[in-house]
Amino acid sequence: MDKLTLRGARLAREMTQEQLAHECGVHVNTYIAWEKEPNKIPVGMALRICEVLNTSIDHIIFCP
Repeated sequence: MDKLTLRGARLAREMTQEQLAHECGVHVNTYIAWEKEPNKIPVGMALRICEVLNTSIDHIIFCP
């Protein structure tokens, strides 16, 4: 799989920001902020997002 941004990984799973925020137990505004600045996602939450999206943390945090 090519590297994706967090947004790209979410869209590949056909999820809205609201759906992913709900799955992760955070407010949608919090999730939206993370999508803009994924380096600010707490490690535990980054792992949860990866679990929900079935992707590697490399794809959402370390993508150029």
